[in-house]
Amino acid sequence: EGIAFKKTHNLGALLDLLIPIEPSWKAFRAGLDSLTDAAVEVRYPGFSVDKKIAREMFKTCREVRSFVGLSLGLTLANK
Repeated sequence: EGIAFKKTHNLGALLDLLIPIEPSWKAFRAGLDSLTDAAVEVRYPGFSVDKKIAREMFKTCREVRSFVGLSLGLTLANK
């Protein structure tokens, strides 16, 4: 779509750029915000996540990937 974007790890900020084109993707706001928060926290010493949170984050990643793939008409391996 030719959307200009800055380098960022903030998935919510990237989502904001996409919502005008794909409004249904806003359903993933909470999950993407959680992924951003978790990814930033674990990059620093003293922060970690437990297995439960890691599994939830992995589930969110899979759901978003599947939904986006379908939205874009892609066939994704390793669903």
